[in-house]
Amino acid sequence: MGQAQLTSNNHYVPRSYLKRWGDHENKISVYRTLVKHENTELWKRFSVKSVAFQKHLYTRLIAGSESDDIENWFESTFETPATESVDKAISGSYLEKSDWHNLICLLAAQDLRTPTRFFQYLTWCSKELPDFITESLPKLLEGLEKPHNNDKYATRNDQFLNELFPDRLTITPDKVIYEIQCGRQHWLLCMKRLLDETASVLLQHKWTILLSPSGVDWLTSDDPVIRLNYQSPEKYNFDGGWANPGTEIFMPISPKHLMYTKVGHRPPSKGTVLTMNSALAFQKLIVQHAHRCVFGRAERPEVTAWKPRIVDNFACKKEKEYWEKWHQIQSTAENDFLINND
Repeated sequence: MGQAQLTSNNHYVPRSYLKRWGDHENKISVYRTLVKHENTELWKRFSVKSVAFQKHLYTRLIAGSESDDIENWFESTFETPATESVDKAISGSYLEKSDWHNLICLLAAQDLRTPTRFFQYLTWCSKELPDFITESLPKLLEGLEKPHNNDKYATRNDQFLNELFPDRLTITPDKVIYEIQCGRQHWLLCMKRLLDETASVLLQHKWTILLSPSGVDWLTSDDPVIRLNYQSPEKYNFDGGWANPGTEIFMPISPKHLMYTKVGHRPPSKGTVLTMNSALAFQKLIVQHAHRCVFGRAERPEVTAWKPRIVDNFACKKEKEYWEKWHQIQSTAENDFLINND
């Protein structure tokens, strides 16, 4: 039996999710927020399988070989279990505790798995990770054996950490050096740890399903989970936390249904139909939170006012080049780090 083919087209917004906005040909309307020139169509129809994916976004090295275990983990742990639960939510059926668990875990995974979150991770690495390491290093050193008198230095040589977690700890008689290779491998493992351990906080909140009023279909995007800190129509941001009191967390799960919670508050009853003003306020936030694409069942002219597109040929070329080189650059960095760990 031959080796299973590696899944390289990693859909960071699952096709099983986007198809709910698709037509009979499984196509959706797409509004791009960055385009090459003014003549580019505002909206264009694309097949669901041809949007919101990046080659090798989740590929990682295990024992020197490429693995798509994270892609498969997303599908088996979050997407597949949630499919029936989303269907029940859309049909208005009673949602069991297990259904809410599936829906909330789907939202948590979707919040973390996008390119937008990777760029936020890089910012965290440059601004906050050094202080985090400094504070955590004493605990990391607890229980480690000191170098013997005849040793020039001692290093931690843990196969799991070498092959999966891209870090290196070197201990010499006069200094300790701790290194992390910030990039795809570390991002994926941070993501997995958050979903395995931290995401449980989302299960403690009170969730509901809000309905859009007649004539309004929810749009969605390539970054569809919103964590909103809202003070007024002029003062708000998308930097809310999973456990921050007052943060509103929501995600469209169909053109008519919106998962919603407000941390520390009891939400409206499941099935509440929003007023037109409230629905348009949510719609505007969904659009503004998009990274590069807004998705819908049909064109919505108001989107251009909520999120004017950027016309920049140079920026388009640079972004295209970045993603074309993504896998090669990340794989080379991961390989080099592992080789130096041997």
